[in-house]
Amino acid sequence: MSNHTYTFEEFKRHFADYGMVRKYEHVARAGEQVEVGDSQDFEITVLRVMDYMTQIYSDEEEAHHKASMFILIQMYLAEHAQDFDQGALAVVGSEQGLVSHHLLRAVHHLYTSRPLSKIGRGPSPKEVIRLAQKYAQDA
Repeated sequence: MSNHTYTFEEFKRHFADYGMVRKYEHVARAGEQVEVGDSQDFEITVLRVMDYMTQIYSDEEEAHHKASMFILIQMYLAEHAQDFDQGALAVVGSEQGLVSHHLLRAVHHLYTSRPLSKIGRGPSPKEVIRLAQKYAQDA
């Protein structure tokens, strides 16, 4: 388990920048610039996120940890987009979709408050929705 915490404020900033990151056509790889073009393949997306995180965090382990967490959360949100397309939680349809602050906070909390070995395929969408609704009520 990493010693690096991944705060919600950091995650929100990374989430806001994700649209820009997905457009990177060159990434740093092993100290050299590599052209990735406009491919949206998963592997290329991972390279883009890693490049982005290494631009922000000088500690390689911290950059890797936060990139991994960010990618896991993004994959979870994409996999369960239809589950969250209700009420004011999320709207599916645009390239990245519109995701509420409360839903992001809930997913982030559930991924960062447990060891990754305990997460498996991620929390149930119902658990995320309950927590997001609680955050919305508390706001």
